[in-house]
Amino acid sequence: CLGIHQNTFVRGRKKNIKSNMIIPHVHTRLTEQKVGQQAQNLPDPKVVGEVITFLCHESCGENGSCFEINQQRVQALRYERNEGLGLNFDFKAETVRQNRQKLNDYSNPEYPQIVADTMPRVIENATKNKEKLEEERAKQTQQSQPAEQESDLKSDEHFSMIGAFLDSGEGKKLVAEINAIYGFEIKKTKKGEVVKTFTIDLKNGQGKVVVGKSANPDATFTMTDDDFDLVSIGKLNPQVAFTQGRMKIKGSMKKASMFKPCLLYTSDAADDLLCVDLGGRRIIKKKK
Repeated sequence: CLGIHQNTFVRGRKKNIKSNMIIPHVHTRLTEQKVGQQAQNLPDPKVVGEVITFLCHESCGENGSCFEINQQRVQALRYERNEGLGLNFDFKAETVRQNRQKLNDYSNPEYPQIVADTMPRVIENATKNKEKLEEERAKQTQQSQPAEQESDLKSDEHFSMIGAFLDSGEGKKLVAEINAIYGFEIKKTKKGEVVKTFTIDLKNGQGKVVVGKSANPDATFTMTDDDFDLVSIGKLNPQVAFTQGRMKIKGSMKKASMFKPCLLYTSDAADDLLCVDLGGRRIIKKKK
């Protein structure tokens, strides 16, 4: 009923139609069935008619109000909303239990007139929660990322060289052709934990290599450091590595199949390195 009343009030005022609501607690056969003899102590229903007469009179300026007829009084009711609890993304039943006192604290109330008054607060809270969620996800990503330390990983050298190749601008054609972001999870051993992650961005600009995990990679490769080194220098076929379980792939298999070790072509940015031709691929190697 309250929702219907407010809807009528909002729509009706545009056409000069007034809407008020009455909650009567009066003596009727219905109230006798509910409360028995105590109903005789309730006001006569004629009182409701008198209130309605006033509200319907042209001199009455009330609109959108709610009145309760109870015992010997006619009382105006209004909404009162407290500050309440924020519905964070990790909101739990335990949160309510721990903050029960705050949930019932009306020391700083608000008095919305209609349901529509709530919408600005809803939007404000939604925006704040979205920002908090993004901050928390960023923290979780940082926490899950192993600390980047100086290491003797062979993969470091390869990704450094790929980065030099892309930074030189020679990979623009690959960006246009592949249009994908690849994640790499490097392990020391096959059953060990991921010790370092890399991202090769072949979707934006001229491409780049970033140390760390991408938020939305199209495909992610998980390999040991030794196996990634073998694939990179052409001594381990990627398809064989995948078939033997030495290369795990998550995400789009189509995008994953488009990635080739040919990113290891040399460039002027790696002029301090030597190259050797392996099966038509120029693979960068350290000088001895």
